[in-house]
This record gives sequence, structure tokens and C-alpha cells, in this order.
Amino acid sequence: MRCGMIRRPGQVFVLLLLLLGCDRNLEVTRPTDDVLLEPNVEFEPGFVPAVEKCQWFDDKTAAYTVSFDDAKVTHYQVSGPILKQRNICGTFFINTREIVDWSGWQQLADMGHEIGSHSYSHPKMTELTEAQQRAELERAIADIRTHLRGSPPVYSFCYPYGLFNDELRRVVMDYHITARGGGAVNPIDMSDYDLSLAHGTGVYPPFDMAMIAGWVDKAIAKKAWVNVYFHSVSAKGDSNDTTIPVRYFNEHLDYVEQVRDKLWIATQGQVAHYIRLRREAKISVEVIDQTGFKVALYNLPDRIPEMTRLTVRMKMPLDWRNQKIILRKQDTKGYQLLKSEDDTACFNIGKTDILYIEAKKSLAQ
Repeated sequence: MRCGMIRRPGQVFVLLLLLLGCDRNLEVTRPTDDVLLEPNVEFEPGFVPAVEKCQWFDDKTAAYTVSFDDAKVTHYQVSGPILKQRNICGTFFINTREIVDWSGWQQLADMGHEIGSHSYSHPKMTELTEAQQRAELERAIADIRTHLRGSPPVYSFCYPYGLFNDELRRVVMDYHITARGGGAVNPIDMSDYDLSLAHGTGVYPPFDMAMIAGWVDKAIAKKAWVNVYFHSVSAKGDSNDTTIPVRYFNEHLDYVEQVRDKLWIATQGQVAHYIRLRREAKISVEVIDQTGFKVALYNLPDRIPEMTRLTVRMKMPLDWRNQKIILRKQDTKGYQLLKSEDDTACFNIGKTDILYIEAKKSLAQ
């Protein structure tokens, strides 16, 4: 089962909302015609709703990614099962040359984790020619797409040894939408050039987990994005420059759980896609007969997956107070009940979605 997924037969639209709904403001209901048959509530003429894009998905305060480098077998033997227990998806950066058995990586992909590229042979890529750099990138992508069934495009990259320069960043972005390197939290707004050097916070000896927790706190305070990365996690408690005992790994994840209500936990690729969608997309809101609104996105960036959703906050008419505010997707029978706080509601919209928002007055009233 993939991270966060709940399977219920016959509930395709509802399942989508459970996975992607703005959890603080939405109530998911079963598809039914009863509410949709209730009378619409009109609102005052001339009302035009204020609308804005939320900084992070589900209107969370900050974004958090956990990632792993170097294609260690402990990634699927230790780290993956622990993340599954905690319903967390991460990004696993693999250098593909030494991989013979792909079954463990397939298991991670099937769980919903992102499999990113760490190059083919893990060279010092700044010492290569551009042709050699491209060969490294292309071979790693081909290996991942060939050996992992159902693999999406390889959106994320991690610089081997953390080495990069402007020329390499340009080459990498011909193949990926984001690459990790450096150390710090990432700001809310990032250009594509910024995304070619998304910062990460590495965990190394002496494994000061309070310091790593401090980076998470800093991201929350700055409403930013923190990407915490590990190499190998040892179930036996082994420790060296790139191997952390599992107790420290769990200590970090315990802290993440404590502040989870403030964090959007997502893969590196998911966060990069959201940043690009939030930066470029424009929101169209059309008033329909003073009884509802039609909402869609336009001016979309390229290479945005269908499942990427933008969280939108929209002002609701005063006439809709204490009424049932309904969100429904075009050509779908299912609906959501939006919870309005201070006459404002938030919801998620995909790049091809056409959403209708209206208020229903109960027949009993």
C-alpha cells in the first residue's frame, strides 16, 4: 500500500480527496445525490471572491522531505519499513551502476517513495566533460525507468559528493526539475535555477539530533522547506561517517511526528512541483448566476504531473454563512463539504480540474 493511501472499492473521487484534501478545512463525504438536489443559496450581486494560493500544500506551515543517498541496501531493508510504519514517503537517490537486484527498489517505489538519480557511477561530476556528465545522467535515468515498472519520470537529482558548479546545474536541469546540494532550509519562493540547488541538511556524526530538530523548527518559523538526508541507517547500531544507528533515525522521526500538524511531508519532487505550480499558475474564478463559482487553473508550467494539486484559499459570500458549502468536480458525482472559517475556505485543485463551488440550503429550512 502506498504512503497515505486508503483503498475503498467504488470511492474513486472520495479516495482522491482523502489523499489530497486540505485536512483542516475539508470534510469528505460519500457521493450522493441528496445534497446536490437541495436548493442553491444565492449571494449578493457584484460579489467577487478574493482568492490566493497557499504557500504549501494543505495550507501547512512548512514543507519537510526526508531523503537518502548512495543506493544502500539498508534503504529498503531498514529505512523504508520504518517510514512505512509512520506513513511517510521519502526520496531515495540511487547511483545505478552497482545495482544488480532491483527488487528492493521496486518495493520502495510501490510504497510511493520517490526514486531519484544520484548519477550512474557516482563520479565527481564537476571534473567531467559535459558529454560525460550527460552520459552519467542519461544512463541513470534509463536504468531507473527500465528496471522499475510503473516508474514516473525521474524528477529529482542529488549531486555526488555534493559537488556542483553553474555549468553542471544547467546540464542537470535539462533532465530533472530539482537537484539537492548545499546545506540550509529552502525559502518559500524558488526559481527553476534555485531548484537546481535545493538545500539539504545532512545527518553526520556526532548525530546531534537536537540540532537536526532545530533545522525543522527553523523551517517552521520561516515557513520554509527543510530536506533532511541520511546515507545508511543501521538496525544493528553500527556507526561511521555515513552510517547512523537506527535509534537516532527514530529519534528524528519521533520529533517530526510531534510537529507533523505543521508540516507538509512530501518527496523532493512533490515539493518542487508544488513550488513551480504555485509560482506560475493563475486561478480563474467565474461567477455563475449569483449561486456559485467555477474555478480552474491556467498558465501552467511544463512537466507538472496530473496528481499535483495546488491549495487555494477563497473568500466566501456572507450569505453562505451557516449553509452547506459544496465543492464538486466537473463530470463527477462526488462532492466535498467545505468548512468555512472567517468566511474563508481552502481546497485543492489540479491542473486539469474544473471545480464548482455552491451553497445548499436544506429542504427542511
